[in-house]
Amino acid sequence: MDMKKLVIGLIAVAVIVFGAIYAFILPSSERMADGLHIGNVAIGNMTKEEAKVALTKVCRQAEADGDVLELMENEEKIWHVKAKEFDFAVDVDATVERAYSVGREGNIFTCIKDAYEARSNHDMIGYVVQYDEEKLTSIINGIRDMIEVKPIEASLKVVDRKVVIQPNQTGYLVDTDAVLNDVRNFGSQLPYRVSLHTKTIIAKRTTEDLAEFKDVLGIYTTYFSTAAVGRTHNIHLAAGAIDGLIMKPNDVFSFNDVVGYRSAERGYQEAPVIVNGKMEPGIGGGICQVSTTMYNAVLLADLGVVERKPHFFPATYVPKGLDATVNYGTIDFRFRNTRQSDIYLWLHVVGNQITVAVLGNAEKEPVPKVRYQSSIEEVLPMEIVKIDDATVPSGQEVVEEKGNQGYVTATYRVENGVARLAYRDRYPATKRVIKVGPKAVEPKRSVEKEANKVTSTEQNTANIAEPKPTERTTVTNVLPPKPPAERDSAR
Repeated sequence: MDMKKLVIGLIAVAVIVFGAIYAFILPSSERMADGLHIGNVAIGNMTKEEAKVALTKVCRQAEADGDVLELMENEEKIWHVKAKEFDFAVDVDATVERAYSVGREGNIFTCIKDAYEARSNHDMIGYVVQYDEEKLTSIINGIRDMIEVKPIEASLKVVDRKVVIQPNQTGYLVDTDAVLNDVRNFGSQLPYRVSLHTKTIIAKRTTEDLAEFKDVLGIYTTYFSTAAVGRTHNIHLAAGAIDGLIMKPNDVFSFNDVVGYRSAERGYQEAPVIVNGKMEPGIGGGICQVSTTMYNAVLLADLGVVERKPHFFPATYVPKGLDATVNYGTIDFRFRNTRQSDIYLWLHVVGNQITVAVLGNAEKEPVPKVRYQSSIEEVLPMEIVKIDDATVPSGQEVVEEKGNQGYVTATYRVENGVARLAYRDRYPATKRVIKVGPKAVEPKRSVEKEANKVTSTEQNTANIAEPKPTERTTVTNVLPPKPPAERDSAR
């Protein structure tokens, strides 16, 4: 019985105490929670109207005369933003409603907790604000452009056949999205201070990462005409896609995989390409000069060639037998890093020349001094095909296709003065096609005149030049069937 009375008594005391706390802490009817502040403006125990008057005076003065936002780069560097710069205004009515809800929302325990916290935490309630976020974004981005530094990866270049390291640069970036998010959660102070959320970004490739690439293992340069604007552009684009690539031991390089599909959408321009043995305009013309220059640098670095094919007819910028054509999806240039250490591919296009260098560490793993030379073993004769064509004036001929003679070449690897056959290439001859107009109709002649003509013809036979031994002439009245399309991406 005594225990029961004790329990009842404790409950009664708890109710009295809790009621007192409730009455003392929670806001009274129609008034703000006791001790409530919004920043430096005290609005505790005020009615809504009284709070609006107090806040309006402070807010409108700040909006008219002073800064409402401070963007802080660090403790010493602060960017001040005025209200008119981004159409800023405090929504006083909405702010008062937010303040009035303190101690009135949630369960009883939440209400007591919030009302108690309002007595000491002057930053508990933030202003409800309106502004033009697009203008604010422009302001932040303007500051970003002034202070931001993009990270720069370390890279290598070759000067007078010496490797030079271009050190990395640490980046310093502004997180615009994070700044905007902070402003959306506007605080209780005017001006409101927000960090620019600057962060340091270390480059992915540092100077230390490239320290091992001390030596030129193989280097080769070819030249081109800058007057061919599209072709020059394509050479720059393809070389830029490869430059700086690091290959680990046993890695296989694929030109088509690294450079990718050559299309106008990816920036490639129209330039001459080889189709069925003829030059035609096509997207990506010229990139074969990149693959060819790489091929020669790879040979000199003594790496393993996995796949390589010559052009349909010889390129003009390297000796015959030392070219490497490519065509996305059908013809690739591939090689393997057969060394025991990493290699770095350096491609540099300047003026009318492209240089490719394979860089590595020759001290740990020396490279044999080799060179490659090629020679013509056989010249393949050009066949001449003549086609009757009624559209050609009588007695005249028109060259439809110029044609070219072909070659069989032998390429030798020369080391320590000893030359060994590396491979042979065959560049097929192409036909010269000539359209021939119809023969002129001869007038009727007397027997005596015909006899004289025969005599004259016999006399002039000696003046007809014999055909060149390197040419075979075929006369036909129909076009020969076209071979299956074989396309070199570019010369």
